[in-house]
Amino acid sequence: MSFLPGMFPALLGSSAFNLTFVGSATTYSSAIDISSISPGSIQAGDLCLIYQWANGSNPIDNTPSGFTELIFEEAVADETSAKISAKKLTGSETTVTGFLGSTYDALIVAVFRPSSTFSSFNLSGSDSDITNSDPASQTIGSGAGSTIPVLAFGFMAGFPEVSPRTISPAMDEIGLTGGVPHMYAHYKIYNIGDTPANHSYDMDDEGDWNTILSGYLTFS
Repeated sequence: MSFLPGMFPALLGSSAFNLTFVGSATTYSSAIDISSISPGSIQAGDLCLIYQWANGSNPIDNTPSGFTELIFEEAVADETSAKISAKKLTGSETTVTGFLGSTYDALIVAVFRPSSTFSSFNLSGSDSDITNSDPASQTIGSGAGSTIPVLAFGFMAGFPEVSPRTISPAMDEIGLTGGVPHMYAHYKIYNIGDTPANHSYDMDDEGDWNTILSGYLTFS
């Protein structure tokens, strides 16, 4: 028996898997409501990244409930901590909590939607540093034979500002400014038909608490 194109549209392209950005939320607090993202809204199967930063008197390390820690860095002398975590959402998430008991807290949430379901996310090429001097430039190696799709991500924070933010090729940015610290989440999606690239990722010495983290995710 032969089959004509279009007889089973649900099966055609079922192996295709692309990511799109849904929305983000930011706060100078130790807790954030994931459902408050904008412009889109969360649903089951979405991927959520949460970028955490804290400084103060012995902040208590905390990975938000249900999330998987991807990258963690701390500078004990400065009592400064930073973390990026990820979760495949159920769609019913509301408020989650990051570091606890610190003087300064900041959180950024970014949500991405797959075109078809995935079982797991896999971290590669992670790097991190917190320093009161100039942090070394990092390379997000997402172009090194990665399997599509790829989500490259990075995180910069500092006080009073992080400028310039030197990223090549450019990445999309979510900023949180006006408090302590100034904080920036970056991401770049490589979908079917794209050619993943390595990204040079760098910030200057901004004074205290210079924070830089990076890596990339693939999916299975």
